[in-house]
Amino acid sequence: MIWGSAIAGVGILLTSMTFTLIGQYIVLAVSAALYVAAQAMDPATIQSWGLFIGNQENVGLRFGGAIGILFNLFMMVVAIIAIMVTVPSERSDKRREVPATPSIGS
Repeated sequence: MIWGSAIAGVGILLTSMTFTLIGQYIVLAVSAALYVAAQAMDPATIQSWGLFIGNQENVGLRFGGAIGILFNLFMMVVAIIAIMVTVPSERSDKRREVPATPSIGS
């Protein structure tokens, strides 16, 4: 019975790790897509906004990088707000009674 619980716990851990990795890969793919899309914009349009000073030969790369980083910042803010909303600020007074772990070999 103990081994069944341990195997179930490992399964839950692996599932949560898989979903975390899937979420990270989705954000990475969206960031890369935004980077490529923003990089393909007309440099004259980006220059007309006056956002970047200095060398204007690589303004597409800089704009794409800025858009990708801003998307990552947006996702971080969304994650922080989700944590603030879902995690309770106070610990509940009543705690569940957890049975003692049986010793191995008994």
